[in-house]
Amino acid sequence: MRIGFSVIVCALFFLTNQANGKKLDWSGGYFTLSSQTPTAKSSFGNMGAFQISTRFNLYDNLEFGFGYSLTFSKFFSGDYGYGPDMGLFYFPFTSAGDTNLKDSGIHILNHDIYRPFVCVQFHTRQFQSIGASYAGFSMGGGIEYWRFHPVGIRLWAKNTQLLGPQKSTATEFTVMGGFSWEY
Repeated sequence: MRIGFSVIVCALFFLTNQANGKKLDWSGGYFTLSSQTPTAKSSFGNMGAFQISTRFNLYDNLEFGFGYSLTFSKFFSGDYGYGPDMGLFYFPFTSAGDTNLKDSGIHILNHDIYRPFVCVQFHTRQFQSIGASYAGFSMGGGIEYWRFHPVGIRLWAKNTQLLGPQKSTATEFTVMGGFSWEY
């Protein structure tokens, strides 16, 4: 577990150092998890969702991001789930990062203060109590607020559909807020 997490962190920083328009995100918030197996159903929710991730520009308004998520049934204790996330973030009305214009000695740096986005991500989750792995996709959206550039505030929500062993399913709805650092 620790070696795998270390490899993910090193890969995050290596890949992001090779790209322009890089962001590092720290988020936390509320989640609900509903799971179902052929013989039982369960659901709970709590302020125990945490994520650290990095994103970099693919195009002017499209980013690729990946990171690691943790969910705790009792804030920082109780049962927990963890796993990597990766996906695309599309900014339909603004650029994903700063816009630099240079012409004849004039340099203009433009950054949008509000940046709404939609995202599609792939997730894997390992749940500690049942020792099972789940995988699936999510769709979501949110907004970034960049008034205090290079630090921004990020609010977003996503709905994740996961499939597990022996026809088990899980649905996770997450609302998160946090900070982004553009470097």
